[in-house]
Amino acid sequence: MRVTIAAVALLIAAAAFADQPVEGTRKNIKALQGLPESQLFLAMNFISDSLGVHCDYCHVKTGDKWEWASDEKPPKAAGLRMIRMVLAINKEHFDGSRKLTCYSCHRGKLQVETLAPLPPHDFVKERAAIVARPVPSPAEIVARYRSAIGGEAAANVRTIVMNAAVDRAAGPATVDIVIEPPDRMLITATTEKGVAKQALAGNSAWVLSGGKLTTLPAETVASLRSNAANFAAIKFTDDVSRLRNPRIEKAGDRDAYAVDVVDNADTTRTYFFDVQTGLLLRRRTTTQTMIAPLSEQVDFDDYRDVGGVKLPFLIRSSDVASYDTTTRTITAIRTNVAVDDGIFNAP
Repeated sequence: MRVTIAAVALLIAAAAFADQPVEGTRKNIKALQGLPESQLFLAMNFISDSLGVHCDYCHVKTGDKWEWASDEKPPKAAGLRMIRMVLAINKEHFDGSRKLTCYSCHRGKLQVETLAPLPPHDFVKERAAIVARPVPSPAEIVARYRSAIGGEAAANVRTIVMNAAVDRAAGPATVDIVIEPPDRMLITATTEKGVAKQALAGNSAWVLSGGKLTTLPAETVASLRSNAANFAAIKFTDDVSRLRNPRIEKAGDRDAYAVDVVDNADTTRTYFFDVQTGLLLRRRTTTQTMIAPLSEQVDFDDYRDVGGVKLPFLIRSSDVASYDTTTRTITAIRTNVAVDDGIFNAP
């Protein structure tokens, strides 16, 4: 899970319930028994994205209060039937491998298409026009990436200090980020509400906000370590031998070599390297759940030379919830700046 300072309080509050099934944390659960609480809201956002609707299409909101347990709206009953249908189809026809989702049919619209377009495609001609493109081995793709970002110069980056303007649903912010790879990071965020700090120091992490210091739980530390990689000079650190399924896909409007790292039965990370430049364009982490695959994505753009190292000056993170999208426009980067290690320790 991506972690921002604004989200830390919510993560701490939810930590005790994150792995509990939703029927133990919510009222009136009828179709998603067994789904972990930590996956519920993103799963609901996936469904709303798939249908092109907002939460209030199915759920009741009175003033500023959501009445999630209410069955007052008829679309909620229809949604429950559809969820049960998807679960049943996957179980009965795909051996539980979760091949079908709401998006498979709806594609962002309430009404699903029932007619094929006319005139029909001439698939024979289209297939004949496709020219097979060679795909390098994973080792070649990674070697090209490491060369593109600066080779030894990138490997010798000891610290990075950057400043950025942040655009997000919660309001704009400015951030100062200090990175000491592989596991030290300090983020100082300034918003209209004041200044907050968040730090990673090896196996511990903390946040200071509103004068209150909070030590973060282990699951948040792991998320912060992944977040720190977004700002490091070398953003791919996996063992090349773990890479699978090299292929060509689109990352935005660019052709990219895509390769997968399978962390476990439910989680896959996919890296997208620019076919033309070799630079990393995107990293996507997809976690399979009982009802939908939940993806978190980080896009890297506007690469510039900083002391012989190519670094992105635009970093955008997103998931299936529109309000989580965060764009960081880097205004300045310095490398190999002397840093006092004490800044990463809790005050």
